[in-house]
Amino acid sequence: MIEYSFQQIAEIINGKLLNDSKDSLPAHEFAIDSRNNIQTNALFFAIRGKRFHANTFIPELAERGVRHFVIEDDSVTHHTTANYILVDNVIQAFQQLAAY
Repeated sequence: MIEYSFQQIAEIINGKLLNDSKDSLPAHEFAIDSRNNIQTNALFFAIRGKRFHANTFIPELAERGVRHFVIEDDSVTHHTTANYILVDNVIQAFQQLAAY
């Protein structure tokens, strides 16, 4: 399994690091569905859908221990123990990482 540091992922997807914790673990999995059992070192892509915006699930995921998020809207960065990568388009960022 390939591991990427949070800094490496931000560079790959051309994102801006927000609240980057220096002790953050490498991302071992990527997630887009908050209903699944997500590991604490997973990277959650907060995708905007037709009927929802995954940003609304970040507080619940943070409570469950998830600490890495890719977001389009920096208004959700109030969980100071979490790490965020701010991008213009989460779906495109997910595709960039998948193609890397």
